[in-house]
Amino acid sequence: MKILLTQVSKMGSLCWIKCIKRLYNMEITIYGTDYKPLGYSAGSILVDQFFKTPSNLNKEEYVLYIYELCRKLNVDLLLSVIDDELELFIKNKHLFSEILYGPDYECFSIFHDKCLASQKMQEIGIDIPPFITNIFCEEKVIVRDKIGVGSRGIYVIDLKTATYIENRFQNNRFMQKYIEGEEYTVDVLTDNNGTPILIVPRKRLEIQQGISFICQLVNDIDIINICKKIYSFYQIPGISNVQFIKNKSGIHFIELNPRLGGTSIATVIGGFNFIELFFQHFLKHEPVMKLEYYQQLIAWGAIVSRDYQEYLYLP
Repeated sequence: MKILLTQVSKMGSLCWIKCIKRLYNMEITIYGTDYKPLGYSAGSILVDQFFKTPSNLNKEEYVLYIYELCRKLNVDLLLSVIDDELELFIKNKHLFSEILYGPDYECFSIFHDKCLASQKMQEIGIDIPPFITNIFCEEKVIVRDKIGVGSRGIYVIDLKTATYIENRFQNNRFMQKYIEGEEYTVDVLTDNNGTPILIVPRKRLEIQQGISFICQLVNDIDIINICKKIYSFYQIPGISNVQFIKNKSGIHFIELNPRLGGTSIATVIGGFNFIELFFQHFLKHEPVMKLEYYQQLIAWGAIVSRDYQEYLYLP
């Protein structure tokens, strides 16, 4: 099996590499690309063969480069962990239709826009942090980029203590009430029809630089049922993740990302390597069991902590 993984300098790509390297019973070649040269990221060293890409500022040139590389290497699967890049690939699905798995462009566009995604969740009866139009009626608000990744583009305003407020009130951003609570990221694997076959909520116990550093796998039936409801309305084949905040008032949807999460390795370590199941179903077209079967394989309650390694490259 030949896999092309783009943007290998990103945390999500390292997660893919770690998960794939644990598949000892499958022969897999990982090709990696990035705009940074070989050796300037751990990911470029960990893949089997690395290619430095042209700048992705010229989108047409970049897409054609990836397409030609996939064709030249006879790639079976194209993987990306960058939402803006995924948008490019899905827009050009006619080039990657046989090696790219995920939602169609219409569905992807909904969840790429964090504001639109929250509106759609409201429409199907799922709680979100309330939208805010006048900050001076609130105590604390959060300003978010409509198109954003992770904690980037987030600005919190505490009206009780703020002496200065940055001008972040543009049309490409939106405001919501800031709510306290436990943060959850949920890893979801669906079959080729978009039906969930694995739903694993991970409670964030410690966060460093916006990334979950210590988490716990929690068999939270309420969160799992909300995920079932979301995926009954939106078909997202393959791997994705959903983020929630849970407090006394309920469970509040934050965002859905139609890709592997940067810390999804925690589900692999605390359960089973669902990446193998993804490969078997989507690439080898093997049938899968129902959700209830795979949920039993998770070590619920397990706590997973992250570690870092250093890598040396000698040019």
